[in-house]
Amino acid sequence: MELPIKETQIVNACLDYLHLKGYWAKRFNTVGIFNTKVGCYMLNPNTPKGMSDILCLEKGTGRAIFVECKRKNSRQSPNQIEFESDVIKQGARYFVARSIEDLVKLGF
Repeated sequence: MELPIKETQIVNACLDYLHLKGYWAKRFNTVGIFNTKVGCYMLNPNTPKGMSDILCLEKGTGRAIFVECKRKNSRQSPNQIEFESDVIKQGARYFVARSIEDLVKLGF
């Protein structure tokens, strides 16, 4: 039986790949920080809803590339779709990656 891959594993693999290819790439903590006093995750009010998992800068231009990592059958949330639309309108690039192979197919 094959264990399911977690999105965190996909994010880490994509980050490793992007770094190996010479891209500046950083992960965003979109889950928040666990607050032990109240027993739940507290979201950073400065992090936009639907923020992608990874911000990468295009080599040579510095243009923003946002990468949302998803498991095989996962879909973007409405907030993620809205975030995608917003950043594309501003001239950034946005991709959903389910594996390193997706990044290769996209030209990274």
